[in-house]
Amino acid sequence: MATPMRSFIDRLGLAGGIAEWAAEEPRSVMVAWATCPRGEWLLQIAAQLSLERTRVMRAAAETATLIAPLLVDDLIGTRALAAAHGWLAGTTRAAECWAAATDAAHRAELIEAADPASAHALRAVAALGFGCDGAADAAYWASRAYVADVAHHVARAHGPASTRAHRDCADLVRDHLPYERIASAVQEIGRTTRSSGFHAVGPATLAEIEDATQLGARPARIRAS
Repeated sequence: MATPMRSFIDRLGLAGGIAEWAAEEPRSVMVAWATCPRGEWLLQIAAQLSLERTRVMRAAAETATLIAPLLVDDLIGTRALAAAHGWLAGTTRAAECWAAATDAAHRAELIEAADPASAHALRAVAALGFGCDGAADAAYWASRAYVADVAHHVARAHGPASTRAHRDCADLVRDHLPYERIASAVQEIGRTTRSSGFHAVGPATLAEIEDATQLGARPARIRAS
């Protein structure tokens, strides 16, 4: 039996928009992963699973490409983004990322009233920088949800186009974390809760994954201009 998305979200202890969306209609986790309209929700889930942290961070970093044009002339934002990429490459220390992220978050506060789009872009790269922590306890790192904040602010940076940007973020997350890469982690959650009626999903076939993906048509991705 496929894992029901609503039960899965309850088991992870997630609330808010993702829980409301999961309750809208019956979906398996596999179908929900393929059709979820927000990257921040997918990253919320990914942060809770037993996945390699850098893999989840790379997915979050990819969503930040959507706001890169807003940071071209912002040295503080550019530095924060470069530091995070350096951490992912193993060339930058976490402390350097946090320092750059703190500067970006402070600048976001200063320009928010005059330039809300750039402020959200800065908050996105700040969240990415704060997520660069390979030593943090898994539960703590997941609870901080920095990766979800990245996609949230990326979408908000697009203002009226945020709905489309949310979907673009979701597609980028799925590009880096397709369902077949998280299936075993979903099974692991399921195995711990079988006694409560929560069933682990069996290994998905490629055809099933492709069918689920087709349920969520991908519009052309947008870029900040």
